[in-house]
Amino acid sequence: MLVWAGFIAWGCFFHSGADNNALSKTIVGTSYGALIGWIALLIIVNVPVSALGGAWPAIVVGVTVFFLVIVASIKLLSVVPANVYGYAAIVGYSLHQPSAPPSTGPLQNLTAASFANPLILLIVSLAIGALFGFASNKLSMVLARKLEGLCAACSRGGSTGHRRFEQPRQRLRLSVPPISDGTDLTSLDSIKGQLA
Repeated sequence: MLVWAGFIAWGCFFHSGADNNALSKTIVGTSYGALIGWIALLIIVNVPVSALGGAWPAIVVGVTVFFLVIVASIKLLSVVPANVYGYAAIVGYSLHQPSAPPSTGPLQNLTAASFANPLILLIVSLAIGALFGFASNKLSMVLARKLEGLCAACSRGGSTGHRRFEQPRQRLRLSVPPISDGTDLTSLDSIKGQLA
């Protein structure tokens, strides 16, 4: 797995809404973008047009990038940045790995049925990253609910499970002398009443 690609999908999940729809849109969108980028690489590597020189890859990229945007009306592909992230990840990874002979880099493995194929590697990495985003979001919601419950219990005076939060209040009750005008400051509830 490419950890950096996983983080791209993790972030994409959150900026896409951080819900079940965001999970599916992130996985489908980044995978679709990687597929379109893979097609661009296949064309560039296997269909050389020497007459166009360095303009040929730019033309291929320009034409294929169009397909990242034109699908925006399709619900699962409507998060265009997800499509772009997948495309950029596969092209960036493939072009920045050693690929000159005798190397066996990503550009020599575009059709391999293994993790040497950048399409397979990127789709798996992006999907795992999106799932980690989903899991981290669920975990943070559970922790937030537990913290809310803990805070609510403390503000109600606690329960038997929260005795450690009751002890400072008991010490306060024991250490505050009565006020001469009859104001009761020996309990938290009476203090709140005085402040209201």
